Amino acid sequence: MTAFAPIALATALLATAVGAPVSESASPAQTGLAEVGADAAMPLASCDNVTINVKNGKSVKIKALKIEYKSVEDGKWRDEGFNNEEINPGATDTVKSGAKLEHIEGQTMQSIKLHYKMWCGGKWSVTYTTTDSSFSDAKCVYGKTYRVDVPSGGC
Repeated sequence: MTAFAPIALATALLATAVGAPVSESASPAQTGLAEVGADAAMPLASCDNVTINVKNGKSVKIKALKIEYKSVEDGKWRDEGFNNEEINPGATDTVKSGAKLEHIEGQTMQSIKLHYKMWCGGKWSVTYTTTDSSFSDAKCVYGKTYRVDVPSGGC
C-alpha cells in the first residue's frame, strides 16, 4: 500500500458519494487532500486526574480564578479554569482536582501561571497573576499534584 492509498480511497468514496468520476492518478494536490507521513505529529494526550493546589502567602484571602500552564517540550500556554476558590491567608487549598491538562501527558511542566484576586478594603481587587516554575518533579503523569505558591504581601 502506498502512502497515498488511504487518500485515494477517501477520494474515491467522496467522489462516489457526490456522483463525480474517480481518477486513480489524481495527486493529493489535485484532490485537495494532503499526504500524511508516518512521522506526522500526533496530538499529545491529556494529563488526567491532576490536582492543583495553591499556597496563599498573602496577608489577605485570595480568590483563585484559573491557571495557565505550559510544558518545556511544547512551550504553548493552555488554560484550565476552576470555580473561583477562596484561600485564606497562609493556607494551602486544592483549587482543582481531577483536572485534565490538555496535550502534556508525559511532558515536563515548565510553568504554571495563577490568575487570582485579593480581598482588599472589603472588596475583590483587580486580577493579578503569579508564575511558579519550582516543581520537585515536573513530569505530568496521571494523578500528578502541582502546587502554585502565591508570594507574600498584602493589598
